[in-house]
Amino acid sequence: MTRAAPVPCVPAWACSWAWALPLVLASAAATAAAEGIENAAGSTATIERAFAITGGDLAVAGGSIAIGGISDLFLEADARGSNRRLWAVTDRGPNGLVEVHEGRGKAKRRTMLAPEFVPSLVLLDTSWMAEAGAAKTETGTVAVERIVPLKGRSGRPLSGRPNGVGRDEAVHSPDGSTRLAADDNGVDTEGVVAAGDGGFWLVEEYRPSILRVAADGTLLSRHVPVGDALPGAETNVVANLPARYAGRTHNRGFEAVAITPDRTRLFALLQSPLDRKHAGASEPAGSVPLLVFDTAARKPAAEHEYRLDQADADGKLCAMACLGATTLLVLEQADGGIARLYLADTGFAPVRKTLVADLGPLRPAMIADVYGRGADAGRPLKLEGLAVVDARHVLLANDNDFGVADAGSKAKKKAGPRSCLWLIELSEPLPLDTNI
Repeated sequence: MTRAAPVPCVPAWACSWAWALPLVLASAAATAAAEGIENAAGSTATIERAFAITGGDLAVAGGSIAIGGISDLFLEADARGSNRRLWAVTDRGPNGLVEVHEGRGKAKRRTMLAPEFVPSLVLLDTSWMAEAGAAKTETGTVAVERIVPLKGRSGRPLSGRPNGVGRDEAVHSPDGSTRLAADDNGVDTEGVVAAGDGGFWLVEEYRPSILRVAADGTLLSRHVPVGDALPGAETNVVANLPARYAGRTHNRGFEAVAITPDRTRLFALLQSPLDRKHAGASEPAGSVPLLVFDTAARKPAAEHEYRLDQADADGKLCAMACLGATTLLVLEQADGGIARLYLADTGFAPVRKTLVADLGPLRPAMIADVYGRGADAGRPLKLEGLAVVDARHVLLANDNDFGVADAGSKAKKKAGPRSCLWLIELSEPLPLDTNI
């Protein structure tokens, strides 16, 4: 492992629902699964508080649907840490899989359950954060204060439908019978940070793209891989991201974003390693590109190599936040209920990782929060939100897929998942840069 030139970064914030019983997470130690991963004792953690997001409906053609699908959060604050604004972003909207007859056999098709859903920014109440020294509680709510639907420069809303380019998956009507038209203005937003001027930077999975968005939700520019074209897009499309990113693994584009304290650089992280067959990539197994993007020059500035801990277990990078000049806090998940927090030092090549906490022991309590008490412990848990509150507290949140189960599945007979937000207390402080 070699020392790389340092690149500064900042904390990002997280998402969504709940009630939670305090549960102590046993400390754990990570085994180095690949170069760049260091053994270290994990911090003991406790689920301290949890909240339900209440109120607020998201726009669809002819109506609305309840808030859900929260994929990320970002906390804005002034230099004193006051005047906080907690922004969230939704993903592409409710979708599922349905089995249909095709020829002499059957096939599964991806369905869009609300084809005209509009991905949106969501402003959440932060008054609960002012409750210094508040007693631990099992229940609570966080209210939606404002919803800002994303739109093109003509004012026409964006959609969550794929662009129909490259590796985009075809999508169908809710019953799977009709293939839906692709949309050059479609996005699957997964990460958000505030730009410092009232606007935002978002990342999305389809191309994958980095998006510059105004305060009113207007998409000002979209940065895509070299060679991609979106002729019908109602924004300025700039093809200046690495061309090989277009060979992302299926449905695994940009999943996380962070921004430096001076707002001059973004960190954008893919969810999984590139698909070598389609990207022509030569990265080692389990290696994921971590892009550094210059916000003034509007172009890539550097790239780091991030290596998954569980390269052989379908590992996913779900969220990240910055702790200091060269250190990120990254949430990793993989098959079998694996969920871990790592410190990731971008000052080394590859990125040096140290275990912060093994979240696996928290899973039973989180499953109960998401699906209700007595729920099958094997049900899916999609942790997609991470935020650093202070050196001893982080937030974790799940994507509830809008509370719907896959069409045609047995799960549709069960209660839909809730969006949950957990406040986690760590026994050992994070190395948080107090100058951030």
